Amino acid sequence: MRALACISLTLLAACPPGTKPPPKDPVIVTGAVDLLEAPLSPTPRRFTVAGVKVVLEGEFTNVSETDDTGAYRFEGMPPGKYTVRASYGDFTREGEVTASLEAASGTNVDAPPLTLTPAGAITGRATLGGKQMGNLGIRVSVDGTDLVTTTDDAGKFYLARVPVGSYRIRVEKSDFGGRTMRGVDVKFEETTDIGTLDIIAGIFSDFNNPPVFTNGALVMKRYQRAPGTVLDPLPLDIGGSEIARHDSLKLDAPATDLDGDRLTYFWSVTAGVLDRTDGESVLWTVNDDTALAATITARVVDERSASAYLTADFTIVDAQTLSGRLVGDHAVYAYRRFSGKWRVLDYNLTTSVLDAVGDLTSLDDPQVAKVGAHYIASPFNNGDRQIFAWQKGETPAARTVDGEGRGLPLGTRYIRAKTETGKMRVVSYDPAAQTTGPLFDCGSAGCGELVATRGDFAVTLLRTADDFVNTVVGFNAATSTKQTLALSSAVGTDVRTDGGAIVHADVPPGFGRSQRNAIVRERFPNGAGGDVYFGFYDVFVGAFDGRFVGFTEQEYRVVYAPEKAFLYDTTKNQKLPIDENEDYAYDAVLDLGAGKVLVRRYTRNDWLDDEQRTHFELCTRPLE
Repeated sequence: MRALACISLTLLAACPPGTKPPPKDPVIVTGAVDLLEAPLSPTPRRFTVAGVKVVLEGEFTNVSETDDTGAYRFEGMPPGKYTVRASYGDFTREGEVTASLEAASGTNVDAPPLTLTPAGAITGRATLGGKQMGNLGIRVSVDGTDLVTTTDDAGKFYLARVPVGSYRIRVEKSDFGGRTMRGVDVKFEETTDIGTLDIIAGIFSDFNNPPVFTNGALVMKRYQRAPGTVLDPLPLDIGGSEIARHDSLKLDAPATDLDGDRLTYFWSVTAGVLDRTDGESVLWTVNDDTALAATITARVVDERSASAYLTADFTIVDAQTLSGRLVGDHAVYAYRRFSGKWRVLDYNLTTSVLDAVGDLTSLDDPQVAKVGAHYIASPFNNGDRQIFAWQKGETPAARTVDGEGRGLPLGTRYIRAKTETGKMRVVSYDPAAQTTGPLFDCGSAGCGELVATRGDFAVTLLRTADDFVNTVVGFNAATSTKQTLALSSAVGTDVRTDGGAIVHADVPPGFGRSQRNAIVRERFPNGAGGDVYFGFYDVFVGAFDGRFVGFTEQEYRVVYAPEKAFLYDTTKNQKLPIDENEDYAYDAVLDLGAGKVLVRRYTRNDWLDDEQRTHFELCTRPLE
């Protein structure tokens, strides 16, 4: 509280010359000031702020400020008639409000309540055809108020004490035209900058502007989850105007309207389906089996039926991915368009960065892998699989690695099986040193094959002459030790390992789809006689090459069924589907790593006919 006259009864013993002595029977004046937000609203809100200046004027003048509750208090005032006046700088519409009161001797008087309208300010620029100068005198007004100003030569303007709320701003000049902007929000104690509004010379409109798409083109994000699915498709490096059949593409078309009109969206597409036809974002799934091209259109309409359109044309391509591996937080795989070369891709699952690292010619899936900084593939040409190795930025080059069929990564090496005089030998290739050599012999009189690796552990199968596997052999490359893991006359070829155990289907190869199979887990180093973990499920070992795929240290299991793939968690005894969506069938579950499982799938329509299974794609799913 601050007094402009000699009124203190306690601090001053005597008054300076020319002032009146303090009253003998002083009065106390109290009161409150509040602010009324958005006075044009049907339900305006009242609130208080500290620091509102309050002046009490009469025989004596005194000045005070409100506290955060809006209250103020004057003490030691003589009786008489007074005017109380409140103001709050440039941030109230009225500037100040007043009320009168009369105080009798020795009384406490409550002054009438005072209300200010909170306000902010609006600034911006208006131009005549976009000119930098020569914009003097453009009229700027705020609808619903008496606030009017004009621009300077540069087109700049400033409107103070605009009540808090949302407004339409008009800029206009005779013989030139006008523009409006709706939805200009004014906030308490803030200045809203509306940017530049340009008046087009020679046109005087009804102040309606058509909507404008913010980016001028559809914004696309490829390889999205299709509605109802939980799998994330791995990307392909196809062209910007292409889309892979059965891909899901997110499209955004944000738009603005200079008038602040409400906008309504309408979407349409000539092939595939949309998850919605309104809103500024849609998900387009290309589930058409025959279309070769498609056009998608976004239309946005304002409240006065003015429209804007965006269209994009796509070529629909058939692409095929058959195998892949998870290496740390990377997925390494290859794809092609049913002819020509395979493109090898390295996709970072964490950063979503896709690198095309090489091209390969192959009659079949080249089955790529990554060993250290090298990519290795086994393309099928001239009746057998060759071995190619290269680093990023290099051209894939053939390497001489003895053996038959595909190879697999094993630690820092790449290994391949070789049969000599009826015995199986595993040879290794070190891509960094570019050296090859024998790794271990299984010592069997029968033939065999290399079936699985994980880390430094490899698993081989040795078959009898009647094609029934009777020995599963494991080799630890870190310790150079070999051991027999399983002995059975009914062990199928679908064997997987995590480096600490193997899992296999207890059924001979070639059994039909309806055969019920036990899934057996063999712990290391216990050898044969492992545990049956989760009863009997369909493990499809026929033409569709379905399989039990393996597990991680978290005791997850992955099981394939003809129409669905499953995760099985032995710690919870739960079997969970890989994907709930019935539009896809699953050919195989390929790998686990980085907390994900890698799945190969194709559409259900393809599944009905082996010859038509052309739209293979790879997806990942979190191991939950």
